[in-house]
Amino acid sequence: MFLCQWKLDDRILSITVDNATYNDAMISCLKRRLVPRGGLSCGETLFHVRCCAHIINLIVQKGLTCISGISDKIRSFIKLIIKSSHRSEEFYDCAEKIFHLDVKRKLNLDMHVRWNSTYKMLGTSLYFKDVFLHLRSSHASFQSYIPLEDEWEKVSVIHNFLELFYEVTCIFSAVNYPTSNVYFKDAWMVHRHLLEAEKGPYDYLKEMVKPMLEKFDKYWSDYNLYLSCAAILNPRYKVKFVEYCFSKLYGSVEASRRINLVLGTMKSMFEDYKLQYASSSPIVVAPSPPSTFGARNYFNDYDHFVGTSARS
Repeated sequence: MFLCQWKLDDRILSITVDNATYNDAMISCLKRRLVPRGGLSCGETLFHVRCCAHIINLIVQKGLTCISGISDKIRSFIKLIIKSSHRSEEFYDCAEKIFHLDVKRKLNLDMHVRWNSTYKMLGTSLYFKDVFLHLRSSHASFQSYIPLEDEWEKVSVIHNFLELFYEVTCIFSAVNYPTSNVYFKDAWMVHRHLLEAEKGPYDYLKEMVKPMLEKFDKYWSDYNLYLSCAAILNPRYKVKFVEYCFSKLYGSVEASRRINLVLGTMKSMFEDYKLQYASSSPIVVAPSPPSTFGARNYFNDYDHFVGTSARS
């Protein structure tokens, strides 16, 4: 087995994979081989980690099915435009001369398997919305391809809603710095974002969020364990930050139970490593990922929470 050949069979904490069925089978096979020989720290508790960016993709794709009719219209119209030089010239001339838009921005055609490309397609379509509506009124052949005014409002609300998912995906997909220590915060923000939308004023957004929450619960119901451990080891977060996040979602009693579970897991992990390694490894400080959430502050009462809990 390659793990034995490379002398990795006693050095594995976790493996991150996407949500393919064959990966589940592979994980089960590895567990059967590694657990009996003590090759996994904390047994198998933290072994199987699902790719966070892939889960975001599954969650958003599930939600986008609720507006598939509108996105199909936009997609079909963009195809009409970009496949004809005459129509493309007419479109951008109208955008520049009538609506004074920046024609350096171009219409984007998405790929069905990549939700972030659909997000970008909706964004550029909203930018050129007035051009869409103008051509709809002047070309009878375009009318079946271009959304109506109330449909555009729906697209705008949903595009704004998806902004957080796009930002989180960009952070999860980073390659120039480690990202394990930020997963908990961003997964928690996605969770809270979904819960707030579920209670929001838009019925169509509530319908969209319902299957997204089901996907979230299916794949990330236990995100608070393995992601919490990494967050606690981040000196900017530590235990108080994780406790704060849990209390916002579950209340103080359930938050306390979950924190105790996380700390128990970390203590068990520490004891495992204590037995395995007599000397500590050098500490390497890596750069932190940039924050892109300035406009969406979910943590404005965090300092108050820390101060209050410190006095109690």
